[in-house]
Amino acid sequence: MSALERIVRPFQKSGVSYPTRIFDPTQKLAEDTVLMIGKEGSTKTFNESFSSRVTTYKDQEIKEQSRQTETKRIKNPDDESQFVDVENIKKLVTEHGEGAKYQKSTYTFANK
Repeated sequence: MSALERIVRPFQKSGVSYPTRIFDPTQKLAEDTVLMIGKEGSTKTFNESFSSRVTTYKDQEIKEQSRQTETKRIKNPDDESQFVDVENIKKLVTEHGEGAKYQKSTYTFANK
């Protein structure tokens, strides 16, 4: 019994043996079994199909109107000569739809 088994099953003794199967010599041996489903020559055919359609209209597409960004320099605290410049979005203005469905959205991001 391993250390893990002692933790998981502390109640089990290490000398456990499994029961032994004893064959009865007076019984006739069983023949090999072949499992057959259906009848010979009568096979079922399963047909399936999948169809998907996605429709988008031009007025549903979101268009970006404007974007304000800021560049932030991230430095390695151990070596200031190692850095990466990251461009963060501060403000994003989008629009979609036409007429009565027209919608203009302004997103402001608080980048820290």
